[in-house]
Amino acid sequence: MSQLKSHVVRGTRFAVAGRLLRALVGIATLSILSRHLTPQEFGIMALVAFVAAFAQILADFGTRVAIVQRRDVTKLQEDSVFWTNTAIGAAIMVLILVFAEQISWLLGSDSMAGPLRWVSPIFLMGGLQGVPLSVLERSFAFGRLA
Repeated sequence: MSQLKSHVVRGTRFAVAGRLLRALVGIATLSILSRHLTPQEFGIMALVAFVAAFAQILADFGTRVAIVQRRDVTKLQEDSVFWTNTAIGAAIMVLILVFAEQISWLLGSDSMAGPLRWVSPIFLMGGLQGVPLSVLERSFAFGRLA
């Protein structure tokens, strides 16, 4: 039990440190962008971030968490989740590439289609990294995750 406690404490430290680092990088990024972008460009960036965050919610469907929480996970289950998440990520990427103009029109920003297309590969990458991240979490490798 003591070993589990030490894993949890160490994992919590890494998780908190990783989130703090991401928050600091995010604040620094926003600060730099707000100085170098016009208000219109900054608004476009915010809209693209909104669409990306919304699509990211749809990209996982909780399958990554299921891999972490299950007591026993087979190789077949890991492979199934990997390919499912990759397919969902690829589908979202293609949908954004195809419907970027319509999404831009819907959000009232004609110049948003290009940046939307630029960020669309993020969803494919998210699908590809889901299972490896889950495996690291299952093995308490929070230092690598951070």
